[in-house]
Amino acid sequence: MGTRGHGATVAWRWRALLLLTGLAGVAAPAAAEDQQGAASRLGQPGLPGIPAVTPSGLVLTGSIETLYDTNVIRTSTLVGAGGHRDDFRYSPAASFTYGRSGGLLSLSVAGLVGHDFFQYNTRLDRNRYLGGGTITYHRGTSCQVTVSGNYASRQNGIRGAGAETIDPSGNPADDVGAVIDNVQTSSLYGVNAGCGSPTGRLSFGLGYNHSSLANGASIRRFADSDSDTYSGNVGIGILRPGQLSLVGSYSTIGYPNRFAGVPGFLIPPQLLNAGVHTYRIGVSFSRPIGTRLSGSIGASFLHADPSGGQAPYSSPAYNLGLAYTASERLSFG
Repeated sequence: MGTRGHGATVAWRWRALLLLTGLAGVAAPAAAEDQQGAASRLGQPGLPGIPAVTPSGLVLTGSIETLYDTNVIRTSTLVGAGGHRDDFRYSPAASFTYGRSGGLLSLSVAGLVGHDFFQYNTRLDRNRYLGGGTITYHRGTSCQVTVSGNYASRQNGIRGAGAETIDPSGNPADDVGAVIDNVQTSSLYGVNAGCGSPTGRLSFGLGYNHSSLANGASIRRFADSDSDTYSGNVGIGILRPGQLSLVGSYSTIGYPNRFAGVPGFLIPPQLLNAGVHTYRIGVSFSRPIGTRLSGSIGASFLHADPSGGQAPYSSPAYNLGLAYTASERLSFG
């Protein structure tokens, strides 16, 4: 459930899977989920709607997802004659996964091709494409290095309430919910390495990831971004089987077209932030409490230095959690 503008969104999904081909007796992968938010998930192993752990061999999968959205336009403004604020979306997709291991190396590749069909707002119909893979080098049983890359493409250009202030070609009220011909692509590549002692009492890791977001339409290019993240972590086994973890990261995000502006329009000063440098550090401790209960506690600190004249800011964060596992299929947290 979420809000954008002043409109609320409630959605439910129905999913169906059809396993087309499987090798090595592998179970079917999960259904393809909405690509909205895919850019933020590209850093995770696997791809949205595709298993993170690729089975050995080739698996081809067909899927269909049905979504009912009470506010597909994401606005409280009326959408004009013939428009529907709520809608059904039907999303068939075909995906594949391929995995192979041999000696010191393992390979996994995944991809998805899909299309979204809207029952009422057919102008919102769009294609979705995802692809990526990883190569992992294993050094004995305690160290590994993983190189990964992912790419996604989708149509993304619904004009919401208030968007006419950044769209010089639109009419103020009548174009709410109209489609901007904008193809948005996102990509990520990176390398991550980690090692652990044979006893499991000490582990550490390092990583670097680069991500980018690009828009094809000129009125959306001010949102293009490039980001680099450097991270590290150390784990120490104390009060066994407890684990103390120290994590840190440094990231930069830049907006290469933020100063270019929109043709015929001057971007407000508050949007002229050309980038942000972010520093994070955190510590956490987790430990099983009996056979079914586990707990964790942690604290972190973030400091950000925006460019473009904005003031730097800092923020602490804390977390405390308990999880109870009643069975293999049921847990509470």
